[in-house]
Amino acid sequence: SADGAAAYLGGWFGAQAWTTSGAGAKIAAFAPVIRKSNNSSAGIVTALALTPDQQTLYLGGSDFYFVNGQTRLGAAAIDAATGANTLTFAPVISDTKDGDMYPQIYDIRLSASHVYLCGDWWTTEGVGEQDPNGRQRNLGRFDPLSGAADLGWLPWTDGGVQGCDLDLRNNVLIIGGHFDRTNGFTQTITNTLPTNDLAAIDLDNGGVLDWRPGTSGGESQLWAVTVADEIGELAQSFNKMSADL
Repeated sequence: SADGAAAYLGGWFGAQAWTTSGAGAKIAAFAPVIRKSNNSSAGIVTALALTPDQQTLYLGGSDFYFVNGQTRLGAAAIDAATGANTLTFAPVISDTKDGDMYPQIYDIRLSASHVYLCGDWWTTEGVGEQDPNGRQRNLGRFDPLSGAADLGWLPWTDGGVQGCDLDLRNNVLIIGGHFDRTNGFTQTITNTLPTNDLAAIDLDNGGVLDWRPGTSGGESQLWAVTVADEIGELAQSFNKMSADL
């Protein structure tokens, strides 16, 4: 947390908060109920993002359906103090291909106006394909209150996005994962240039930039992405929003 008093953890146990002082005691007042579909097991949380005002905790996962009794498939927002209040943030994403049935969210990044989700899923508000050579969504940006998707910003990759980070100086989202192709002018991947697990997505139009450091491709994967000075840039972004208000 921004005040340094709490550390939020996510995993196979759902989400928990612990104090950062002394022995690091579990904070009992923070008790969200995150469940898998059709049973009482804890859902898996694989991504967390706390707003700078410390009021809202966004979470994403790979196997949960209910958050505090509310239907939330793969992504949700809760009150950061108690975790008991499920907020209205409810992106409509789905993954019914290959039999896994659940979208997977591996990373969450916040800007002053959007929540960026990065993971592995096929459709966003019904937009996407089941064609194995077609467009997988795998990333998108959403309204921070409602979770409504920005359908004018719909990049795609042909494999999952495990890590992402905002580079506000260059107005891009850097993504990493296990993909070989990103975006393109057709519905299939055959005519797109390779990006090999690492790409930069324009924040204005969702297009892929001609920046291709990449890896060797094939079975390689990237699982974490960090852009230098992210905290300072994000603080400036939120400060500007506050000034405008």
